[in-house]
Amino acid sequence: IVGTSGQDLFLNGLGADRLKGKGDADTFWFNRDEPYGKKHAEKIIGFESEKDIIVFGDLRFIGMSDSPKFISTKQKKEFQRALYSDIEFIYWSKKGRLYFNSNGDETGFGDGGMFAQLYGNPSLTSDSLGFTI
Repeated sequence: IVGTSGQDLFLNGLGADRLKGKGDADTFWFNRDEPYGKKHAEKIIGFESEKDIIVFGDLRFIGMSDSPKFISTKQKKEFQRALYSDIEFIYWSKKGRLYFNSNGDETGFGDGGMFAQLYGNPSLTSDSLGFTI
């Protein structure tokens, strides 16, 4: 799915879609329940953190807290430490992968996992994120 030169709203669909933002500020909204993992992850192309936003909806992220925490990690060790924390959204910037950690500081992702791949490994900060609860 390719955006226009204007502001676009992209909704996650079933399967691994390719979402290409262009032009004005775009919104990538994840609110449809679907499996997690690399083969199901949405591919986001052209994400610009200074103007685009990713919105996390509670229909997609079952059990998301009222005030979800986010961290951007660069190194593998940072990423692995984040997995054993109560941080719900983890971005591994070196790989461009965005994860939902649904089981707090216990092993693994619980019912979560990878749900988006950001091509070009753009920076991602809490200012680039929104939550609907």
